[in-house]
Amino acid sequence: MRSSNPTRQYDPGGGLAPRRQYETGRGLEPVEHPKLSIVPVTFNSAEHIEGTIEALAAATADIPAEVVIVDNASSDDTVQRATAVLRDNMGVVALEENVGFGPGANEGIRRARGTYTLIMNDDVHPTPGSLEKLIDVLESDQTVGLVGPRMLYPDGTAADATRKFLPGLRDELGRVADRLNRRDDRNSYPDDDQPVEVGLLIAACVMGRTKQLQKLGGFNPEFFFYGEDIDLCRRLHERGLKTVTIPSATAVHDQNVAPDRRPRGRDFSTRILDARDRFYRIWLSRPERMAINLWRAIGPSDQPFRFSYHMRKALYDGPSLPSFREPPPLIPTSSPVGNPSGD
Repeated sequence: MRSSNPTRQYDPGGGLAPRRQYETGRGLEPVEHPKLSIVPVTFNSAEHIEGTIEALAAATADIPAEVVIVDNASSDDTVQRATAVLRDNMGVVALEENVGFGPGANEGIRRARGTYTLIMNDDVHPTPGSLEKLIDVLESDQTVGLVGPRMLYPDGTAADATRKFLPGLRDELGRVADRLNRRDDRNSYPDDDQPVEVGLLIAACVMGRTKQLQKLGGFNPEFFFYGEDIDLCRRLHERGLKTVTIPSATAVHDQNVAPDRRPRGRDFSTRILDARDRFYRIWLSRPERMAINLWRAIGPSDQPFRFSYHMRKALYDGPSLPSFREPPPLIPTSSPVGNPSGD
């Protein structure tokens, strides 16, 4: 994870000037009033971006939609490959620097013209008919702030997509109960259209109301990678809004498409732990943080280094950061997708 604070280099309200914003791929007229804006965030995604674009074209065949691909300064030819296969009403915003997943997604949310916005990883393929179900929930229930599909791996098995509770003491107690009962039903839901309320939706594929996301400030730029979805769900809950999943709506998450881009082992775990620690410091009291870190230090774990990590945090994890709970609103841009002049 980048050691510097992203907020020092990124204006969360006004955004970043793109390196270049590409025109729509086929030279066709864009949808004048899209119902849905889709924001895939890419980084060195050349191996699979063409497949993602094809999947999005199929998934939005019956929806007035636009696709705003935000590229986080890829060093490969992601932008060139994406531009070569863009459909009508698709565009690419190529950033000068890698600002992280959440701030990168914010660049797409700022540009979104649809009533609803879907934020997704660059290796997610929503299945046809699923996005309509997510839209239906947001249209029919104003108490829902964020909705996501059931995530699957390419072999059809359930992918990690939700948590019962947000990180905190309640989540830790729930994990203990699950271990005692030898169950893990985080992703086990009835296969129907009924929304299931969850504590956390992982941001690999989530949909919200565009204006609401802009007013909230999108993803908190305090999180470079990992943790941005936890913080967003917490801010929605603070406003009395629910986070739900629709089991009959599905998306395939092919996390093995570019293994060289994805950290593994200790580095991977440390990034997640650091992001979670930042969430704790923003949202939880010092006594609650101490209790969680002590439990995680002495509790069961197959990664011995976690003892030293959590014990150190239990002794002192740094100052509380409540001032970072509310990022400034995102300022929408008037430039439509496909405007080659940028902002």
